[in-house]
Amino acid sequence: MQINPGLSITHVSESHIQLGSGFRALELTGVTRPVADFIHELRSGIIDGKELEVAKQCQVTEFDCHVLLTRLRPVLVSTPTPEFFVRSEDPDHRGSLARLRCVTPVFARGKLQGLAARDRQEFQTQRYGAALQIFGLGRTGTALTQILRDSGIGHLNVWDSSRVTSADTGTGLTDKDIGQVRSLAVATVSNPKYQRPAVHPTGWLKQPELATLATVQITLGAAHVETIDQAKRQRHPYLAVVIRDDEIDIGPWVLPQATACPLCLEDASSYAVRTQRAAALHNSRGGIETVAGAHLVAGLIATEVLAMVDSQDLRHQISKTKYGRVPGLQLNTFTRVHLANGWVQTFTIEPLPGCCIALHEPRIANTSVP
Repeated sequence: MQINPGLSITHVSESHIQLGSGFRALELTGVTRPVADFIHELRSGIIDGKELEVAKQCQVTEFDCHVLLTRLRPVLVSTPTPEFFVRSEDPDHRGSLARLRCVTPVFARGKLQGLAARDRQEFQTQRYGAALQIFGLGRTGTALTQILRDSGIGHLNVWDSSRVTSADTGTGLTDKDIGQVRSLAVATVSNPKYQRPAVHPTGWLKQPELATLATVQITLGAAHVETIDQAKRQRHPYLAVVIRDDEIDIGPWVLPQATACPLCLEDASSYAVRTQRAAALHNSRGGIETVAGAHLVAGLIATEVLAMVDSQDLRHQISKTKYGRVPGLQLNTFTRVHLANGWVQTFTIEPLPGCCIALHEPRIANTSVP
């Protein structure tokens, strides 16, 4: 077993150790020197089944070993052989492991078989090999493109046939880009000179077909109904982001395993005029992208997308756990950013059988509000 490498270990005192510093933090008090040595071995990794043997080498009794492993169970991951030990000091890699919680290891012959990327090089190779699409390149889309590029994503297809205006500058584009087609402008500023480009403009006036590992579409005022329907038909991973005047919705994911979609957030009584209203909102730019809000939302979107990328190999082997979760993804939830009041909340959508209609009073899954 190995203590989740995404968690920090803090020695508060000689006999007080804290694992993690977030909601999964565990505090161990009355820690003796032998127990501290055993915890250090668990941090480095112990082959499954060898825990008691290593504990005895650290002069920890069998009873204390059992008690400690039971206490640490929420933060332990399986390591059948040494090659499954995860060793990395890369902050993005460790952050990815913490995000994935390492709770969904690969199963083989009924046994736990380790994690995803096991070191910094494997982690970076996986990200570099990923390809993503971004539709909608206002301030938020531009910021998202640069975050994903800087996070190591090797291939980003970007599309937006609109031309850059003064309302698009501040997150990468400048006044000299005004008048250019957004796709070309974003690709130009995002690709470093004398290096292989990672950002590729795609399409022209017409929106390209859905492709790559996943697609993120950022729209103003309302979700893009046609693309959501297309993603459902093609079983293509798709994340909708809708920016309004004073709030922004991220998600829910459109996936085959999901039971709700972004259209579930609309009132059923408005279905008759949904397409007409969405088109009107798009044409009138029915949403406001501030520089601060764009950076905030782009970071939240990137966190969701990178978790999906980092768990892709795992997800190919386990599409869904027995608890109904898809590795690396939070399904049937959406995150709402309320810029006017300064809060961020994630809501769970309760779909009705046979359709995608959410309850009008969403249940809070987690929140930044105390």
